[in-house]
Amino acid sequence: MDGYAFDRSWSRENERLTAVERQLDPVSQAAVNQVGLAAGWRCWEAGAGRGSMARWLAGRVSPSGSVLASDIDGGALAGLDRGNITVIRHDLERDGVPGGGFDLIHARLVLEHLRAPGVVMRKLASALRAGGWLILEDADGLGFDAEPAVKALSAITGPWHQAALGAGWNPLYGRHLLADLRRAGLDQVAGRAHRTYQPGGDAWAGARLGLQRMRDQIRDAGASCADLDNALVALADPARIIMGGPILTAWGQRTC
Repeated sequence: MDGYAFDRSWSRENERLTAVERQLDPVSQAAVNQVGLAAGWRCWEAGAGRGSMARWLAGRVSPSGSVLASDIDGGALAGLDRGNITVIRHDLERDGVPGGGFDLIHARLVLEHLRAPGVVMRKLASALRAGGWLILEDADGLGFDAEPAVKALSAITGPWHQAALGAGWNPLYGRHLLADLRRAGLDQVAGRAHRTYQPGGDAWAGARLGLQRMRDQIRDAGASCADLDNALVALADPARIIMGGPILTAWGQRTC
């Protein structure tokens, strides 16, 4: 994976990842539970970030199940490699898939950063056991809204999208997940969109930090400094209800 928009070089990247986990882990856990996660399953958390989902999965599949936690940069996973969790450094685009077959593979906000996500998806599908599930979550846009309305949020959407594309990130990839799951040969393909509605403040720390990290690129793509400042203020304002950009959760099963 080259040119990842959110590599670990930024001093606040671990803080951003923690905020994203806090916001999205309940959504991911509900998606995994619906496919019947049980003790004894062999799971792969691909692009494990700081490892919150890997830890949760490990608790759910113990004592006889196991979890493989992989990331292109395993620094944030230090100390996680114990019990029924194994940590490896792994590049989804360049490396082969681990052997043995998995009952569940989960990746969140990962494929949208890859040059050929459909190719990687087929690799992931090939690593499933018969009956195993692939669950993927990716963004379907960067459009944030607020009530009362904030014009700055809509003003930065286009530049933010252009900046993302320039950094090798497709924030609309979520809408292609179901089609790519079918192309990967999986059955029982379905999905749903999730959009968070919460007051401004701590709930939106991940979005604020993401904007701050890409601020220069978004400005270069046409957003004004005033609009960026006003958008950040709105996301922190507990008097406003913020409506986040949609996240698409999709799943498919290998039946043979």
